Amino acid sequence: MRYLSQGSTYPKKLLKQLAQPLALSASLFIAVTLPTSVIAEPLPERINFQHLLENKDIALGEVQAFLQDSQGFMWIGGGGGLVRYDGYEFKFILQTVPTKSGVEKKPVKMVNHIYEDKENILWIATRTGVLRYDPKTELLTPIPDNPGAQGAISTSNFGMSMELPSGELLLPSTKGLYVLDRKTNHYSIIMPDNLKKDWLHDKIVKASYLDNTGTLWLGTGAGLEKVDWS
Repeated sequence: MRYLSQGSTYPKKLLKQLAQPLALSASLFIAVTLPTSVIAEPLPERINFQHLLENKDIALGEVQAFLQDSQGFMWIGGGGGLVRYDGYEFKFILQTVPTKSGVEKKPVKMVNHIYEDKENILWIATRTGVLRYDPKTELLTPIPDNPGAQGAISTSNFGMSMELPSGELLLPSTKGLYVLDRKTNHYSIIMPDNLKKDWLHDKIVKASYLDNTGTLWLGTGAGLEKVDWS
């Protein structure tokens, strides 16, 4: 496995064990006994679906992500942008992008996931990079590519993100497992290594979960992987 980032201080602790593939035997069958008759719960007498953005000048597109933050705001991410809802009004949130002449405001595209860390910073994972939203400044900015890094964060497709106990942000993507230092924006990339059997087996990482024992579970293109992150 290679850590591919120059200037990054991560990781301070190397993984002891990564990607223990769990093989499920094809001969294993689980028998579940169901009652002979199942009575469905009755639906409410009245169900009301509201199309909240109908007739509003907000091109959100297909909705992919939701989050209610620590202040109570609802965040909605879609193919056409990022929206914050306070229960009364929708606000289209634009990203602030540095340019040669200053900064430029642009809509966020292709939002896949929204995550709030312990410091109430929002992280927006998209199909073209990751963005950071600071509620104190109300600025949404993209994480820049690290100079000299083999992988560009701005061209990777990211899914579910999460905060590690050590404070770094874990960012599964279709181009490896990114680990981001939230303070410096430096990142490392964990990629498959054919010379190591106990390492990441596929660069496509679609899901991650940290259980209460500190064990990290990954869903990859190679299947289920169990990680000892200590």
